[in-house]
This record gives sequence, C-alpha cells and structure tokens, in this order.
Amino acid sequence: MLSKEIDWPQTQQTFSSVQTNGDTSEVIDLLWTGGWDSTFRLLQILLHEKKIVQPYYVVDSTRNSLGVEIYFRNVLKEAIFARYPQTKNFLLPTIYINIDSIEPDDEIQQAYQDLKKYVPLGNQHEWLPRFCKQHQIYGMEMSTENGSTPEELWVNSRFLKNHFSDDPQTLCERDFFLYQTSKKLYKYFRFPVIHFSKQDMLDEAQKNDWLPILTKTWFCYQPLYIPVKGYVACGNCVTCKYLKRIDFDWRIPFYSKWIQDLRKFIKKVS
Repeated sequence: MLSKEIDWPQTQQTFSSVQTNGDTSEVIDLLWTGGWDSTFRLLQILLHEKKIVQPYYVVDSTRNSLGVEIYFRNVLKEAIFARYPQTKNFLLPTIYINIDSIEPDDEIQQAYQDLKKYVPLGNQHEWLPRFCKQHQIYGMEMSTENGSTPEELWVNSRFLKNHFSDDPQTLCERDFFLYQTSKKLYKYFRFPVIHFSKQDMLDEAQKNDWLPILTKTWFCYQPLYIPVKGYVACGNCVTCKYLKRIDFDWRIPFYSKWIQDLRKFIKKVS
C-alpha cells in the first residue's frame, strides 16, 4: 500500500504531471531518505531545475534508525520551506511504502542473486526494483554517489551510467550476462549524482549556501540518544565508519567518539 503524509487515499498511483500555477510541470520521482546524497539531489531539483518532486520513503520496521530518519526528514522539510519558501509549491507530500507490501517477483529476485555473485549488494537492490515494477514506475531517481563502496562502484559502471545504451552484440559473454542481469534490476532507475563524490557535493553546497540544510541530514544506522543533545550519530556503524574513511567524520559529534572510546576501554578491561 502507498501511504502519503496527507490525503493518501486519493493518490494510490504515482504522479505523471502536476498542475502548478497554471503550468504543467514534470514530476521527478525521488527516493528521499533524508540522507546527504538524496537531500543534495532534492535541493538540485527544487532550486536549480525548479521541478516538482514526488518523494518516496520505504518504511522498514527492522531498521534501528527508522524513527530518527523520519524525524529528520521532517526537520529537513521544515528547514527547506523556511529558507526557500517558494519550494512549498514543488515538494509533494511523501509517499511512504511499507516494505512488507512489496510483492515478490521471481525474475527480479533471481537477477539480484545472480548479480550478487559478482558484486556485493545490499538487499535494497532487490526490493526497490520490485516496488518500481509493481507500481510501474520508470525513472525513479536513486541518489548513489560516485564513491568507493562496491555498490557505488557498480552503479558507476558503464552499463548504469549510459542507461544500458550499449549494443549487447558487442559484449563478451561475461559482460553480456552482467548487462542482461543488471538491466532487469536497474531499468526502473536514474542515477543523477553518480558523477558527484561527497566532497563534490560539499563544494557545490558551499557555493550555493546549502550547508545549513545538508548538515541536518541523517546517516547513522545505530543512533545514540544523549540527554539535551537528542539523537546523534553513533560513530561506530557502517555508515559512520565510511564517513571516517572518506574524511567526512566532521559530521560525527566528538562526544559520540568519546562514548565509543569509553566502550572499547570497558570492553578491553572486562
């Protein structure tokens, strides 16, 4: 079931166009998690491209960060509207997707399993294509950066960069298999920020004065609650460690680092 923040029973389908001030504008379907990459893309669309955005968010009750992510998405939305009031006409209410409502699909599941033999992939690369296929969404934007993780490197492969425009007849047997398999998963998506690293986004954000927004984004999988401070990044989960690796750990509070050092010390002593 698709669930919207407001009036969701009237909008069980995706938008192809929206009437705004007498003009019919293209609507961009965007997976918006409230993280750095997807929020950067959201600002690009709203402020540079001036197009309407239909955000999607997948509700996975097994994620420890679920409630915090939703909270910070609302913080971000309020901050964007306060700083850029004109965007109120261009950011549609979020469509929330219960992950358990996504129907199984044998073809996509098999393609995912086949591709995982070559590339380590998170399970979202299996259920997101199922969701898009189920609701016939093509062109869903996935904000994967030009990074260094296996998933990001794969998304930056030529097949996905050129949206499968290769002539399959020119490919060797292995590449033909990867081409056919990955197309079953990724033909529903666009990857608009694959040419941007986190540092590129930071440089662009500083140039456009977007940092007051982007510094409110959320990334941690294991949030810590600290009295007075509220929820903060743990400094020890996979995303926090990734930020450390790319010298982006300025986003992790110093007191989170102290807590992790204290935990390590207690564990060592005990």
